[in-house]
Amino acid sequence: MNPISYITANLVARPLGFNMTGGWMEGDDATHDLFRPAERFAARFDDMIGGIRALGYTSVDLWCAHLHAKDVKPRRTGPPTGYALIDMGHETCTLGDGVAGIENVIRQAVAGGFKGPIGIEHEPETHDPADDCKESLVRVKRWLS
Repeated sequence: MNPISYITANLVARPLGFNMTGGWMEGDDATHDLFRPAERFAARFDDMIGGIRALGYTSVDLWCAHLHAKDVKPRRTGPPTGYALIDMGHETCTLGDGVAGIENVIRQAVAGGFKGPIGIEHEPETHDPADDCKESLVRVKRWLS
């Protein structure tokens, strides 16, 4: 039989007590906040996986808010740049250069038994992310060695 997985995005409204009246991004933001700072990640991730196992699932598809390697720069001050993501404080960067504490998140997930893929995400509005993504790959491999 094919594996049947529980998609963790099913829990998008969980941090809001399953009362997500503000739409998808309200739940997405609340989920990201729930798993920050990195020191809380392992316990919260274990709790989520335990609940999924209790439902009878043995496989999961991780939604990016639960484990997706993305880092962001501190929110800029000053006048708007004209770039939507930058102006709303979502300026992505090479993993480890931002404020997300992504190295600790990745290390804790793997130390806790996570064996799935780690997706590297970086969607700058002002340049091709190829070199940044290449450096992110080097860093993640180093953090995992």
